[in-house]
Amino acid sequence: MFSHLQTAGAQVLSAGGSDWVVHSVNGKYPADEAYFLHFILHFFEESLMGHAELDGITFANWLKERRAQIERGELVYIAHQMDFLARV
Repeated sequence: MFSHLQTAGAQVLSAGGSDWVVHSVNGKYPADEAYFLHFILHFFEESLMGHAELDGITFANWLKERRAQIERGELVYIAHQMDFLARV
C-alpha cells in the first residue's frame, strides 16, 4: 500500500495496525458480533462461490460449519489490517 500511495502522488502521514478480534463470552456474542460474523461469511460466499479454482462442495461445507460455529458461539474471527493517513 505504501508504494501504491506514493505512486499516486500521496504522502503517507501515518500508518498503523488495526486489529479486529471477534469472539464470544461464555458461549454467547454480547452485542452484534454474530450478525457481523454472518455478514463476513456472506461476503466470502458472494465473492468466492463459483470461482474456478475453488471446489464448490468443499466451500459450501466450510461455510455451513462456520455458520454452525457462530450459532454455538464458537467462531473466533481475527483480522489484521493496516490503516493509512495520506495527503495528496
